[in-house]
Amino acid sequence: FLLVMVSSAWSETSLRIEWRVLAGITEGHSDYSDARFGCVRMRVRDRDPADENISGTLTLSGGNYLYYDGDVLKRVSGTSETFTLRPREDRSYYLLRNKEGTEIRLALEDENGLNGVTASWSFPDRPSMNGQTVITEHRTVEEQLNSFVPYFEYILDGSKVTGISWRVVNPSDTSKPVSQDFYMGFCFWDGRYNLEKYVSVADDWVDIQPGTTPEGVFMFEEAVEASDMDEIDLELRIQEDKDHIWQFYTPKETEPNLWSNYRATASIINGKSNYRNAKFHSIGIFPQVNNVRGELKCFTNTGQFTVPGGDYTIIARDSAETPTILETVAAGTDRTFGLIPDEESAIGSNYTFTYRLVHSSGEDFTFGGNAEHNLAGKTFTWTFPAELSYLNGSGTVPNYKSVSEQLRTGVPYIELVSADGYVTAINYKIVTSSDTSTAITPSYRTDFSFYVNTDTATIGSGTIDRTTSGTYTLSTPVVYESIINIVASLRSYEDSGYLPHTWDFYPASDDTPDPDPDPDPDPTPTTRSSSSGGCSAGFTFAALALTAILIKKH
Repeated sequence: FLLVMVSSAWSETSLRIEWRVLAGITEGHSDYSDARFGCVRMRVRDRDPADENISGTLTLSGGNYLYYDGDVLKRVSGTSETFTLRPREDRSYYLLRNKEGTEIRLALEDENGLNGVTASWSFPDRPSMNGQTVITEHRTVEEQLNSFVPYFEYILDGSKVTGISWRVVNPSDTSKPVSQDFYMGFCFWDGRYNLEKYVSVADDWVDIQPGTTPEGVFMFEEAVEASDMDEIDLELRIQEDKDHIWQFYTPKETEPNLWSNYRATASIINGKSNYRNAKFHSIGIFPQVNNVRGELKCFTNTGQFTVPGGDYTIIARDSAETPTILETVAAGTDRTFGLIPDEESAIGSNYTFTYRLVHSSGEDFTFGGNAEHNLAGKTFTWTFPAELSYLNGSGTVPNYKSVSEQLRTGVPYIELVSADGYVTAINYKIVTSSDTSTAITPSYRTDFSFYVNTDTATIGSGTIDRTTSGTYTLSTPVVYESIINIVASLRSYEDSGYLPHTWDFYPASDDTPDPDPDPDPDPTPTTRSSSSGGCSAGFTFAALALTAILIKKH
């Protein structure tokens, strides 16, 4: 990381620039053999906690970099670019955001692509926070590898990691620390993808005075299985104003894999789940590639995705309760579609890239109609240009439980909690349609997540791990009439992996006529059209896909 402090009598803000470096974990210690530059994050920090009610802008006077603005990859080459600044969830920083509110990270074709660029930030409602600085040179990956880098080793008790020992070393000899003659600070944190949470340590920041030995130990408050340790992040601060962050990852299998998500719809009547009109909606398919090399060409090149067999419909991913059809593919027809990187995982990703399917119309899409029965168990293949041949692969869609089977064996059930005219929380559990009043407890692990999609905002829970029932309290109470839909995702670990079954619950009146008693009918698609509800629901589904991707990240 490079921390650029603003020396200005009229500003209490500073610009923090994170230069991320990726490396590996081998046999419980740092491995620099595949070290590479990752991406850049920028954050404006106020002396006081960030104010969630104000926003601003940050302008870069030039530079050579790429970033995603929504699903559009933008390339900047020497021109001025202005970004929106909004506070982070914990209100400690203002982050660069795109038009959809997602944090922006910058990819540099040259590590020095921002050197000499002027960064200016402005807050119209708080001019005292305005500031400006010139981005100076940072220590490149090569310079760090030829001088000193942070290093760690697991402290083991059998198969469990109880802490790490760390030191600042030259990679040519990691057995001893390198003496430094300036002030340093050292920080550690760990993310475990398998458990989706961080390790806690008693003292997570260490000050190192000039002339002292830069080494020490961090002990965990709770021991962790070594197999669950997927990431170690080490932050090395030099002279109080320059931070270098190294993110170490356990190497993943190089064989690509396929992530998919089954989606169904039902109703909310009198504030509770109602399944009388439950039906299959679609299956989303997303190829993922692990242990890629962090190269720009991984997300500036497109690929092709082949689907065999046909007999399904292609649905725009912004479809709401009633699917919006783009095309019907006849049985026995093999089709090839485009693949582009997912904007949430491409820039700033670690060892995992996720791609999404694109129709010839240019729209992202999912599979509907007979896809519930005709895609499950089929193997798909994808290919990229020769220079990215290591991304090529194949994957098989799991045999998801149909709507009728879920209703018989276990489905997510929600009940809205209201106070003073606002929905404040969601009680949830797993039930069968024959008795929605009684919760069932599966013998396998289950996780939940929720997204409340209103006409003005989306409120999400993230993943609630290892739970079968409970209460999710909304971060912001909402008026019931503003709710477009509530997305409840139930991940079940019945086999070696997990299967996400997502239910979109749409508010309905209790005088809606009962449909055919078959609880698993084919949906009735509409022709291509737009609607305000469709756009909002599409954002919800995109947010859900992001949640599943982040399962593999901290």
